[in-house]
Amino acid sequence: MAGFAALDINKVTFRFGPIQALDGVTMTLEAGSLLALLGPNGAGKTTLLNCMLGLLTPFSGDMRLFGYRPGSLPARRMTGVMLQNSGVPELLSTVELVELFRSYHADPIDREEIIKLAGIESLAHRRFGTLSGGQKQQVLFALAIVGRPRLLLLDEPTNGMDMEARARLWRTVKTMRDDGTAVLLTTHYVEEADRLADEVILLDRGAVLAQGSPALIKSRLSGSEVRFRSMLPAEQVNGLCAAEALERNGDRYCLMSAEPETLLRRLLSADPNLTELEIRPVSLEHALSSITEEKAA
Repeated sequence: MAGFAALDINKVTFRFGPIQALDGVTMTLEAGSLLALLGPNGAGKTTLLNCMLGLLTPFSGDMRLFGYRPGSLPARRMTGVMLQNSGVPELLSTVELVELFRSYHADPIDREEIIKLAGIESLAHRRFGTLSGGQKQQVLFALAIVGRPRLLLLDEPTNGMDMEARARLWRTVKTMRDDGTAVLLTTHYVEEADRLADEVILLDRGAVLAQGSPALIKSRLSGSEVRFRSMLPAEQVNGLCAAEALERNGDRYCLMSAEPETLLRRLLSADPNLTELEIRPVSLEHALSSITEEKAA
């Protein structure tokens, strides 16, 4: 449907009894873009996905997929979905599942091509129920893309996958995005969102706390991230870091510093044997944590 965004959500709300699961969520996803929907458990991500699929009906607001209502046949035909709870028959083999899902679509990807794209050649004749968690994720990804979707919804797609499988999945996703597919991703691997997403939305308690490109969100937190390992007493390190935001795990420290050079001179003067020193730009994970903490405060 030319002229429509792949996904258009306007002031959507949803409640579970007294719990406000979605609180006026507004977002747009254009063709050829990847949007990462991030937030802690219970933030409302799964509820929002279920509304997109027509499994839940919002209490108020409006939601459209290519101009169609969620759950309608035209919207379903253009949407590929990979959820954490699949419900696919566990007694069927991988190739049987691929053929079953191919039969649902008018122009599916060829069987051999989809098996290669998902990297599941070695799993083709194994029953789904015998696969490991990561292997099941690979098969579910194949089933999500077999119909050449114009909108791809990925809910924690790389959970349990090894590094090679994750890399293959993201190569395929990036190719699809470059070919015009709109991709919405939920993930707890924030570094994946930072590397891949054109836009990030931080959801917490059903409300949007931050929205924009990863670079824009990181720019809200000034300074640099400093990591190091020191045998100094924790109280002394705290004193040297003054008012800097400090995290500690044993003798390992991570903090945000507006003046990292000055901080390093103080630390090295107090502990010449300081090790594992690392200075890098603000991470997306740190920026999102800061925004969440600021909102809670």
